[in-house]
Amino acid sequence: MFATGAVMTIGALAWLGRSFGVMPAQRQTVIGGPYRFVRHPAYAGEMLVMLACFLAGPSPAAASVWLLLIPGIAWRILAEEAVLAADAGYEAYRRQVRWRLIPGIW
Repeated sequence: MFATGAVMTIGALAWLGRSFGVMPAQRQTVIGGPYRFVRHPAYAGEMLVMLACFLAGPSPAAASVWLLLIPGIAWRILAEEAVLAADAGYEAYRRQVRWRLIPGIW
């Protein structure tokens, strides 16, 4: 599970290429690779890595990290999409790829 999440995250970030940035900003919209399925596959991979870490050594501290990660990633996604919403290309992509993070859920 950890390896799958790591590969998902690294692959998604590599697919972004020059569109990667730490802070949300208008960049070229990436619509290929893992971005055909969800709009934020790197975050999906990150969540999978963190879930694997929790399952490997469940504890209250690990559960706290996992539970704080979820709203943190959701906030980051919403902040990024607020910036990207001004781009017509991103809006078309958003209509084409419905799910932000987990197909069928969000």
